[in-house]
Amino acid sequence: MAEFANTRILLIEDQLFIRSMMARMLNGIGFKQVLQARDGQEALDLIAADREFVDVILCDLKMPNMDGFEFLTKLRELPTGSAQTPVVMLTASNDPESVHKLKSLGIAGYIVKPASTQMVVERVRVALKAAKRGTSG
Repeated sequence: MAEFANTRILLIEDQLFIRSMMARMLNGIGFKQVLQARDGQEALDLIAADREFVDVILCDLKMPNMDGFEFLTKLRELPTGSAQTPVVMLTASNDPESVHKLKSLGIAGYIVKPASTQMVVERVRVALKAAKRGTSG
């Protein structure tokens, strides 16, 4: 899909097998720039070290070291434009308490695993459109 060719996405997933499969899926749907991190802390370090902003973040919820909740909280506290990056959460369940907490932290959407290609495309597309509207108006 040409629409994602110039979109930088950060994939945060602690399980190597799932991260590799997701990265291949993202490349297959047109993402040319897929950055990867094993947990929230590694992702924050990558964001701090990278001079170019990522356009969207796909983040697992349950991870060791720093989970998705803590990552999202720390991301939103950054003093840079990265704080407003749309985040789509990957979760094994959609229990109402977690979904409510994620929404209160400003997620752009969530996907219950296993993630289908169609669901990833839909959620990322919506997140990018909402982010574009937020910066333009």
